[in-house]
Amino acid sequence: MDVGGHSTENTQTVAPPTSGGMAVPWSALRAPEPGNWFVPRGRLDELLDAAAVRHEVIEVVAPGGFGKTTALAHWAAHRSAPTAWVSVNSHTRNPQRLASGISRSLADAVRGRPGFEQLAGSVGDVGTAAGAVTRWIEALERAPERVVLIVDDVHHAPGILDHGPLALLLDAAPRNLCVVVTSHTPDPSLVRRRVAGMIGLVTSDELRMTRDEVLSVSRALDRELDADVIESIHTGTGGWPVAVGLELLAPGVVLPMAGEPMRDYIQHEILAKLPADLVTLVLSTSLLERFDTEAARQVSGLPETQALLGELLDRGLFLTRVSDRTGRVSYRWHARVARECRELFRASRPSDFVQGARAAVQVLWHDDPVAALDVACCADQVDLVRALLGDHWLSLLVEGDLAVLRDSIAALDPDQRGETVVLVLEAALAQLGGDHELAAMLVDSARAAAVPGVARDRLALAQMSLMGANEGNELERACDEVRDLLRTDVVPGRPEHAVTVFLLGWAELRLRRAPLRALDLLRTSARLASEAHASVLERRARANAGFAAAFLGDFEAAEEELRTLGGRKVAGADIWEVYDGGLTDFTEGWIGFWRGDLTIAEQKFGAVIADHGRVAYAPLARVLQVWVACSIGDPRRIRRADQARRDIPDADAHGVPWAHYALVARAKILVAQGAGASQVVPLLRQAADRANVPVIALESAVMLHRMGQLGDTVDALRRLSPLERQPLYVQTGALVVNALVQRRRGETESAHRLLERALDLGAPARLGRAFDLTQPGLRPLLAAHAARGTAHPEYVAHCLAGNTSVDASSPVGGLSSREREILEYMRGTLTNAEIAAALHVSVNTVKTHQRSIYRKFNVATRREAVRLADAT
Repeated sequence: MDVGGHSTENTQTVAPPTSGGMAVPWSALRAPEPGNWFVPRGRLDELLDAAAVRHEVIEVVAPGGFGKTTALAHWAAHRSAPTAWVSVNSHTRNPQRLASGISRSLADAVRGRPGFEQLAGSVGDVGTAAGAVTRWIEALERAPERVVLIVDDVHHAPGILDHGPLALLLDAAPRNLCVVVTSHTPDPSLVRRRVAGMIGLVTSDELRMTRDEVLSVSRALDRELDADVIESIHTGTGGWPVAVGLELLAPGVVLPMAGEPMRDYIQHEILAKLPADLVTLVLSTSLLERFDTEAARQVSGLPETQALLGELLDRGLFLTRVSDRTGRVSYRWHARVARECRELFRASRPSDFVQGARAAVQVLWHDDPVAALDVACCADQVDLVRALLGDHWLSLLVEGDLAVLRDSIAALDPDQRGETVVLVLEAALAQLGGDHELAAMLVDSARAAAVPGVARDRLALAQMSLMGANEGNELERACDEVRDLLRTDVVPGRPEHAVTVFLLGWAELRLRRAPLRALDLLRTSARLASEAHASVLERRARANAGFAAAFLGDFEAAEEELRTLGGRKVAGADIWEVYDGGLTDFTEGWIGFWRGDLTIAEQKFGAVIADHGRVAYAPLARVLQVWVACSIGDPRRIRRADQARRDIPDADAHGVPWAHYALVARAKILVAQGAGASQVVPLLRQAADRANVPVIALESAVMLHRMGQLGDTVDALRRLSPLERQPLYVQTGALVVNALVQRRRGETESAHRLLERALDLGAPARLGRAFDLTQPGLRPLLAAHAARGTAHPEYVAHCLAGNTSVDASSPVGGLSSREREILEYMRGTLTNAEIAAALHVSVNTVKTHQRSIYRKFNVATRREAVRLADAT
C-alpha cells in the first residue's frame, strides 16, 4: 500500500533497543531518501567522482535549500565503492560518541566486502577519539580501495573539524579515505587546505539547477511545461533547487529573498496554505530532532501521523525520510526550518507549545536524555530540566556530555541551582576540571541543602564521594553507602543503575580491598551498558575490568577484556582521562612486568607517562618504571627512574597510597645503587602498614631478602597472610621468597616444597617475575629442583635459560645462546623429544647441539655436562 506516493512503514518491525541517550541514533548514520520531485543529476555525480579521486577532502558549501544532502545521498547510493554517512546532531558533538558513530558507519559501509575485514571490525567500543582514529588509519592502510566518509551539516557543531576524531582524521589524511563535509559556509578549520588547493570544493554555483534539470523535475512531477515557462522558472529561481521544487509543486509560492525573514516565509507561504492537522504536525514535530510515526503521534496528539507525514513529503516541504534494511523509518526537519517552527509554535500557540514540549521530553526521557534536555531548556520547563538532571546527570557526566550539562545548569534560576543534585553536578564538573577547592565547597553546600530522607540527595552525595574522596576510610564509607543504596533505592533498568554500578566498581578497584568484587561490579556495568547501547560507559567499564583482572592475576581474562577494546588507549578529548588516562597501556605493562617481560613493561609504562604527564595512571607508571629500571640494572635507566620518582605524589588520592608507593620506589633505587640495610630497612618498615596493597609487602620482602635481612623478610611475608587470598603473582612471588629463606636456613625439603607450589601457580600463567634469577640463591635452587624432578620441567628450563648470565671465560661462556638454552633443559628429566617440542625444533637439532656441548666441555654424558656447568 502507498500513502502519498511513499511505501507504508513496516509497523511489525520490533523497535530497536533504546540507546539511553548514549549512542548516535541509527538514522544519523543513513543517507536520507530523495523527495518525490528528485531527479538524478549526472553532472554532479561526475563532479563528485572526480573530486573523490583527486582530493582527500571535499567541501560542499551552500546555503540551505541547495540540495547538498540530496545530491550526496544520491551519489552515495549509486557508488560502487564503499561510502559511509554521518549526519551531525546533538550526539555527534560528543567526541567519544562521534567516534563511535563513525566506526559504526564505516563498518556498515564495508561489511561483506573482501579485504575490509579489519575496518568492518572497528565497530563497537572505540576508546578515545584518538584511539579510534589510530585504528581506522591502520585498517584503511590495508583497504583494497578508497572509502568515502560523508559528514553532513558540520555547521550544526562549530569546531567539529577543529578537535576530536574528525580533526585527527583530517590531519592524518589516510590515502584510502576521502572525507566529504557539507556546511552553509566555508569552515574556518579548512582554510589552510583551501588556500593550498588541497580541497575539492563544490559550491552553490555547481548545485544550482540547469534549465534541462528544471525540465526533468517538471516531467518527474507529470507537469508538461513549454520552454518559456521552464525558462521563467529557471530565471526566477536562479536554479535554487528548493525554489524550483516548490514552484513546480505549488505555483505562486513566494520564496524569501536573501536577508528576508525565514520565519515570515514559513508562516505565510507554507503553514498558512496547509490544512490544520498538517500545521499541528509540523509545529509539534519541530520539537524533535528526529522522530518516527509513534513519536509524532505522541507529541502532536494526531492519530494518523503516518499518512500525514507522507502528505508532507508529497508537498515537497523541508522534511526528509530515512530508512534501513530492517524496516525502521525516521524523519527529520531541515534544522533551520525546525528552529523557526519552534519559535512560531511558541509565539502563536503558547499553551500548546508547552504541552507539546513536555510530551516531547517524555518521549525522549529514557532513550535520548541529551535531546530531552535540549527541548526542556528550549521550552523553559525548568522542572523537567531538574528532573532530567536528577535521573541522568551521572550518566551524561561519565559519557562526557559536559556542554549539555553546563547548558542545562545555565537554564536554571539561581535558587534552583542550590538544590543538592545540581550542586553535586557542579562539584563533579569542577573536580574533573581540576578545581578541587571549588568542588569541595560545592559538596559542602550540597550536604547542607540535602533533604533528610530523600534517597536521590543521599545517592548523589555518595556518588560524588566515590569520585572525590581521597582518604581511604572516606572512600570505604562511600562505597559501603552506595552498595546499600544500590540494593534499596536504585531501580535496575533506570538510567543511574549501570553507571552507579560502574562507579562503585571503579572506586572499589582503587581501594584494592576487594578486587574480585570490583571485577564483578565492572563486568556487570559493562553488560548493562552494552544492553543500553551506552558505548562510552561500556568501554570505561571494560578497561577497568581489564585492570581489575590483571590486578587479581588473571592475565588471560585481562587480555581478553583488552582485546574487546580494540587497541591501546591514547590521550584524546575525553574528560574521564583525568582519572583513567593510560589505563589500558598500564594494564599491558603490568601484565608484562609480572610475566618478566621488562621490555614491554618499560615501553607501556613509558607511553603512559609520555601521554599523561602527572595525572591519571602516570604516577603509578612512574612507580613501576622504577621497579623495571632496577630489575634491568642499567645505571642510566636507574638515574632516569630516580628523577621520575620525584613526581610521584606524596599524599593519598582516590584511595591510592602514593606515599607508601614512593617509599618503596625510593628503597628500590637505594638497593640498586648498593645502599646498605641501615638506609633501606627503615623506609620499608614505614611502607609496611598498607596491607591492602600486597605488592608493597611482596617487593619489600624481595628487597629485604636481597640484603640478607631474613627476619624482616619473614615479617613482610606475614603481612600477606592468608596467602591464598592474594593475587596469583603475589602468591607465586611470596612462595619463591619463602623457599629462598628456607634454603638459607638449611630447610632444603621445605624449600623445594614451597618452590614446587610456586611453580604450580606461576608456570601456567608464565609469571617470570617471581623466578628472577638475580635473586640470591634462586639459580642453584631451581637447578637442583630440576635435577630432583618437577611437574614443570619445561618451565624451569625456560626460566634457567632465559636468565642466563655467564662469565665469557668460563666453559659455559663458550657456548652459543641456543646451546646454553639446551643445556638448561638438560638439567631436568626431559627427553630429547620433549626438549625439541618445548623449543619447537627437531630432535636432530637438539642432538646436534648436545654433541657440540659435549665436545666443548670435553664430556661424554648429560650429567657430566650439567655438573661442569654448575662448577663454573
